[in-house]
Amino acid sequence: MGKPKATPKAKAGAADAKKAAEAEEAAASAAAREVWKKRKEATLWAQGQLSALASQRDAAAKSEAAAWMADPHQWHEGQLAKVVKCLEGKLLDVIPQDMRAGIEAYVSQCAEGGGEEVKASFQEHREIYAELPDVETAYFRAPETAAFERCIAEIKVWDDVEPEPMDQFATVFFSPAASAGVYEAALTKLGGLLFQHTSESGKRKSGAEGLKASTLMPHVAAALRKYVRDADVQRRGCAVIRGFALMEGQLTPMLQEGGAKLAVDAVNAHPRNADVVKTGAAAMEAMALKAEPMDFAIMKEAGVHHERK
Repeated sequence: MGKPKATPKAKAGAADAKKAAEAEEAAASAAAREVWKKRKEATLWAQGQLSALASQRDAAAKSEAAAWMADPHQWHEGQLAKVVKCLEGKLLDVIPQDMRAGIEAYVSQCAEGGGEEVKASFQEHREIYAELPDVETAYFRAPETAAFERCIAEIKVWDDVEPEPMDQFATVFFSPAASAGVYEAALTKLGGLLFQHTSESGKRKSGAEGLKASTLMPHVAAALRKYVRDADVQRRGCAVIRGFALMEGQLTPMLQEGGAKLAVDAVNAHPRNADVVKTGAAAMEAMALKAEPMDFAIMKEAGVHHERK
């Protein structure tokens, strides 16, 4: 017995879901740009405080009366270096206001030197870094090599979605040796291609036969399993899973390649990351929108308990 045809209501739901996904992606991109700006400003500010402390310490080294300043300044420089690392590693989007005010208070104490009067009223302010994440156990993405940067540039302009080119795309850009940055770029591009080549009714557009869950999802799954701790890879992977869920005929093969469990694992690995949680939940809702009884069984076994609305 063949698979039941989609009802007009289901088709409308798929079209609405696709439009909502596009709007959410645009909003997410705008929000990400704003976060990037804030993180850049905070990084420049922290680096400026580091430079100020280093200058104060250099000046103090030339004066016996200010020699006492060296140890507390070195300690604060170490903490500020961790702040910069957290910002660059996306563990912080901004410096908490209390921490920022405390750093400013500490640095300003010795702005005019380190004589006896300054020493008498000096406060070390070591408690101000209490909210700083533990960088010793935190995940940090490795810097991209020149070769990986070239791969990312190639991915950004990729637009051929026939079967053979997409096989090449998967083989080259989802190579087991690829960096997290390359995987993120490949997943971002793949998610964009899925939305671009899915009609409002949910059908895959002509000429996009290379966008098949059965051939692409094993590569997506490998990327997500390799970089479980990378929130950006996980979010982009969930967007791809959502794209396959919304494309007619791709939900079941996507689920058979572990898509539902990958979305659940992404959310569980990053419960405090709003972007991952939101995108993972959207992927699960898309699954529920298009699922048939067999699909629901796979979803529930993977831990997805969304129902069709």
